[in-house]
Amino acid sequence: MVNNVWKTIELSLMTLIVLVGMILIFNWIAENVSAAGADYPVINDNTNGTANTGNSFTFSANVTDNGTVDEVYVIYWYGGGAKTNVSMTNLGGIWYEKEITLADTTDNLHYNISANDTQNNWTETGDTDYGAVADDDNPVANAGGDQTVDQGDLVTFDGSGSTDNIAVDNYTWTFTDGGAQTVYGSGGTYTFNNAGVFTVTLTAKDAAANTHTDTMTITVNDTTNPVADAGGDQTVDQGDLVTFDGSGSTDNVAVDNYTWTFTDGGAQTLYGSAPTFTFNNA
Repeated sequence: MVNNVWKTIELSLMTLIVLVGMILIFNWIAENVSAAGADYPVINDNTNGTANTGNSFTFSANVTDNGTVDEVYVIYWYGGGAKTNVSMTNLGGIWYEKEITLADTTDNLHYNISANDTQNNWTETGDTDYGAVADDDNPVANAGGDQTVDQGDLVTFDGSGSTDNIAVDNYTWTFTDGGAQTVYGSGGTYTFNNAGVFTVTLTAKDAAANTHTDTMTITVNDTTNPVADAGGDQTVDQGDLVTFDGSGSTDNVAVDNYTWTFTDGGAQTLYGSAPTFTFNNA
């Protein structure tokens, strides 16, 4: 009877030892498997900054892992466009960055960051909508070459040489011709009825309200004849000094020259608005 009891106790102790051993083995396996990289990398997205067309933009994250991080990637795209997958650079320790040049678009910037470790455990942040890319680039206005026309001719402006990183949205031409004038469009038209030299300013504007200006010159030839007015008839005595009066003459711009011609003992020529002459012959 006693022997049976001792045998039972021995069996129980052996069973207990086996169970304890198995528990210890399982715990060791669990700890070492975890340490070997059974857990996924952890990504903290630190991306910030302003997203402007044509400017540099940096994706930033810190990545931790109970093992060794192998690769970190960022996938980015604009609107519903094609996706670009690039590797992020390790700056030391847990810090990773990738600098890109933003495209000339005002679509929304989307991205996600992913990482894997040396045990092929992989994770990602999920898609982030960073918002619309801001267009802060000014257009380059080109008002075209100078032009010379006659009064009454139709002038066609040419702003087709203007450029923008996305598109020129508005062309506005301003100048003074008998008052402030405004013409719209890349190839707007205008008839100059006044002679003179006119400076015309083109303002090119894009959809983001960025602007730039350029100027050109329109020279309008004077094709309108002046109206001469020699004044009233005069009666004088021989030897009297006569004063001519052309002050009533007019022109759309200005009378530039007054020339008086007549015969008194031969051909006579006088110049000026109010020249004088002594008639000695009756």
